[in-house]
Amino acid sequence: MLQGVVHQDAGGTIIAMNPAAERILGKTREQLLGSSSVREEHQPIREDGSPFPGLEHPAMVALQTGQTVRGVVVGVFNPQVGAYRWIRIDAVPVFRPRETRPAEVYTVFEDITEHRQAEEELLSSEAFLNTLLEQSPHTMWISNAHGTLVRTNQAMRDMFQVTDEEVVGKYNLLQDEIVQDQGLNPHVRVVFEKGKSAQFWIAYDTSRLKHLKLVNPRYLYLDVTISPIFGATGEVTNAVIQHLDITERKQAELKLREWNASLEQRVAERTLELQGVVHQIAQPLSAIGANLFGLIKLKARDLQRCDALATVKDVEADVIRMREIVRHLRKLVGQGPRTSALTKLNSIVTEVLPLLRQRADSRMCRIAVELGDDEAAVHVDSVQLTQVIFNLVSNALDASENCPPERREILVTTRPHCEKTVEPCVSDAGNGIAPETFNRLFTPFFSTKPDGLGVGLRLSQTMVQAHGGRIEGYNSPDGVGATFRVVLPAH
Repeated sequence: MLQGVVHQDAGGTIIAMNPAAERILGKTREQLLGSSSVREEHQPIREDGSPFPGLEHPAMVALQTGQTVRGVVVGVFNPQVGAYRWIRIDAVPVFRPRETRPAEVYTVFEDITEHRQAEEELLSSEAFLNTLLEQSPHTMWISNAHGTLVRTNQAMRDMFQVTDEEVVGKYNLLQDEIVQDQGLNPHVRVVFEKGKSAQFWIAYDTSRLKHLKLVNPRYLYLDVTISPIFGATGEVTNAVIQHLDITERKQAELKLREWNASLEQRVAERTLELQGVVHQIAQPLSAIGANLFGLIKLKARDLQRCDALATVKDVEADVIRMREIVRHLRKLVGQGPRTSALTKLNSIVTEVLPLLRQRADSRMCRIAVELGDDEAAVHVDSVQLTQVIFNLVSNALDASENCPPERREILVTTRPHCEKTVEPCVSDAGNGIAPETFNRLFTPFFSTKPDGLGVGLRLSQTMVQAHGGRIEGYNSPDGVGATFRVVLPAH
């Protein structure tokens, strides 16, 4: 960096200077010789922009006091560039032997304009970053290279209900027992030791924060991101820690797991009950069937002679049909093997409807069927898909119960869609889906029926999703009734 030197006499008049002084001040030797710090065409200025009186110039102060003056920053006008330049001045008085007043003074100065501009830009950048940090809606704080907290923002202070005085310089991330207890310290150390970012979630009990007595301690679930900040030589100097409060999401996940566990328990209980009923029906039915077949074999002529054979044959057909129903029920309650296989969709629909025919007849409700491509096949667990169709038709029967007799009709359809999916649909002519229940259709234990368990649709959704499909409900365009559509991948 250039250093200008100016030599002035006891009155402050310039009597000599070096070339660097000419360049820094933007004046020639001729312009400087004979001039004085007191007499300047453009008055020097202070750092705050106010005038800098000539008598307060470091050279004049050194001459007046006999003391060395150091490090005074002055803005001087440079006519060559047409702007003020900032210089830092040292003024050293010189005495003749046996004299107490300075005979002359040497002023040494350097141009610090670029350095000052860099400092101002740095301060401006720091102010910008500080504003960004402080006003961010996300919780953020900064640690030093050793994990000690050195800066927080308002969002962080609000979340943990702390002040800077309570935590800055006192909390250390690498020594946090909550982080250590949950086995997360290795994730944190990789930031400081290897300069890699880390992300994890943590269950955080703020009542365990050391040195703090919180008025309202909280139990938080936090999604944590830690990013290293590097110095000029590549070493980690700081780390930025960001927290995202995911407490509500985690609590919802825990609640959902509880619901699922309760749902599984209820389904298991109902399945066990149904298994007992099926077993109780199957035993006497087998005996009835065996006796009936024996009777027909031994007494066929007698039955025919009295016109009773046709009636007995009808009873035989009913027994066969009841056996088929029991077979289906056994599959539904898990008493048969369950495997996924390529199955024709239409066959599943036609097999499940007889199970509901009696119920439909008792409610004077007609079940219409419109089957699409008979070759449409899906790769599914047929028992589970049978359960889905059973649930949807059963719900449709409930929805149609209070309708006028002429509207008591349920339509079950199957159709391919875009050659990639097949869609079994069940439509009723009931009152439709109320707007306030749309978002809760598949919520566990939610039911619009007084005696409903609220598990049918949720269970159906789980089964369909397990097969890569989806299920949706919507009101019919004509405003009468609702439709539930199942979309499954076609094969």
